[in-house]
Amino acid sequence: MAVSSGRKILIVEDNRIVAMELTHRLQNLGYIVAGTAVSGIEAIELATKTRPDLILMDINLKGEMDGIEAAEKIQARMNVPLIYLTAYSDDATLERAKRTKPYSYLIKPFEERELYSNIEMALYKHKVHHSATDSAPRIHEMLGGVFNAVAATNLKGRVLYLNPPAEQMTGYSSSEAVGQPITDLLQLRSVDQGNPFDLPFPESGEKTGMIGIPMEISLMTKNGEVVPVHASMALIREPGGENGGFLLVFRDIRPHQARDQKVRDQVMFFRKMIDQLDVAVGCVGKNLHLVYTNPAFIGITAGWTASADLTSEPLPAVFPLVSSFSSSAIQSVFRTGKSESQVEEVRDGQSSRKVQVQRIPLRVASGVSGVMLVVRPL
Repeated sequence: MAVSSGRKILIVEDNRIVAMELTHRLQNLGYIVAGTAVSGIEAIELATKTRPDLILMDINLKGEMDGIEAAEKIQARMNVPLIYLTAYSDDATLERAKRTKPYSYLIKPFEERELYSNIEMALYKHKVHHSATDSAPRIHEMLGGVFNAVAATNLKGRVLYLNPPAEQMTGYSSSEAVGQPITDLLQLRSVDQGNPFDLPFPESGEKTGMIGIPMEISLMTKNGEVVPVHASMALIREPGGENGGFLLVFRDIRPHQARDQKVRDQVMFFRKMIDQLDVAVGCVGKNLHLVYTNPAFIGITAGWTASADLTSEPLPAVFPLVSSFSSSAIQSVFRTGKSESQVEEVRDGQSSRKVQVQRIPLRVASGVSGVMLVVRPL
């Protein structure tokens, strides 16, 4: 179910597979993908042609022009919010990136909720930065046409305005809500514990930007219905730089919970299939711990380690004598995103056996999230 109002987003990513998956995520969230560029020059051309509402820019573009230089040239032509995508950037590169004043950085790999939250906050903060005043009528003007449920509060957390989607979600009219503490009005609770949740409002003189909120909280509507939501929060900055209040964005996650359950069911289905294969399969996470092994993997590696628990330590520590499972071998796949194959002689109890080990990257839209190991005896 789409949650955005069709804002145009330009993707600048030189990995075409990652760009395709990111396109799918954005479309699933209801955004319009204005285009995908694989180079800095193409990014400038597409930005000029499509006039996007926001740009997702990979810092480490290949070629003569990286993402930072492309961003500088685009910003010289138009005023557009920018979010950088990055995985491995040194301090000097990040210092250069700061000069382009990005609204945030997304560190690969990232979750869909992080993507959504950062995009929405960038769009709102960009709009507020150029439009915010002290007056409630001005806030009405800014937020009245926004598709997502948004509440504006003063620095004490008392409601200044609910936009129409927020009125529809909560059952309260904006006039009913004005002046009430938003935490009391909506009875916010943490989903995990069910305990009352207080929004992290800072002191009025405190200087801060994005404010973190646990991503899964619930609110109670006027008619007593409990709605699980993803919540994001940001300061309203006045033209002079002082804090003027807060924007809170709420997204009903019930449709996504249903979709996530469907995904979990599919994962369980494929896991049962892999469990029945004769081929040995294991999966390694970014912390280098095994997160899954099928029975065939446990069987073929039984004599390779003295450890009874294959998941208690990183893979290289569990199998110190297997070069195919070394830290450098696994990290190489995370770094390059390419499959690798290796044949080696492995000690198996009192004897040895020759095996082939394939290391295959497991990709998500934001990068490589894991490595699948396929072991075959030769």
